[in-house]
Parts: sequence; structure tokens; C-alpha cells
Amino acid sequence: METMQDTTVESRMATLYVDSEGVLVSKAKKGFVSLEEMDQNYIHLKSITKGNSVCGLVEDFQISNLSKPYIAYIDREYSKIYKALAIVAPSWWTRIKSNYNLRFAKSKFPIKLFANSSQAKDWLKNYL
Repeated sequence: METMQDTTVESRMATLYVDSEGVLVSKAKKGFVSLEEMDQNYIHLKSITKGNSVCGLVEDFQISNLSKPYIAYIDREYSKIYKALAIVAPSWWTRIKSNYNLRFAKSKFPIKLFANSSQAKDWLKNYL
């Protein structure tokens, strides 16, 4: 896969890079993220992946509620990039609320929330 493996991209929303296993990592920088910021982040993701489908890992996910508009955006736009998306949400409350909304969403690709990066990476190995 031709990607920018040696490049780190800084956006207002996250630090983005492809790790040694080919996983596109997004290290979240801030709590509240607007849909406009997600759109800007999507542009950066497309530039890194160069049209390839990849597995993604979002670390330090801080969005207080993965609500329907966010899930719809992820499904509509991020499905063009991701084969699978693992989200590390350090707060158990965030995981509970987000899992509730994900349960009712019919995503085009698998999305799962985790308490830590090692669990998330283990799950992503099924899709690499």
C-alpha cells in the first residue's frame, strides 16, 4: 500500500500517521469535535491513505457522546477509507453512551470501542 508511512499530519482534531503495521492512527487532541472538524480531518485521512482502504485506530477519543449525526457522518464518509475502526475511549461513561448508539447504527464497516490501545490493536488484526 502506498501511503505516507513516514509522515505525521497535524490537524486541529488529531495527530495522524500510519504505524509499522499499516494501521492509520489518529491521536485525538481535544474533547468536543464539530462535524466541520471531522470533515477537515477526513481530508487529511484521504491524503494519507491515497485511496486505499485501511484499518484505523482512534486513540484518546473524547467525544462525550457518539451521537447519530456523528455516526451517520462516519458511516457516509469514513466508510470510503476504513475497513475497520477501533476507538479507544478512556472514559467508561463515553464507552457506555457511544456503544449504545453504535448498537443501533448499521455501519458499512466494523466499529468497536475499547478501553486501551492493545485491545484495539488485537481486534484490528482480524481486518489487516
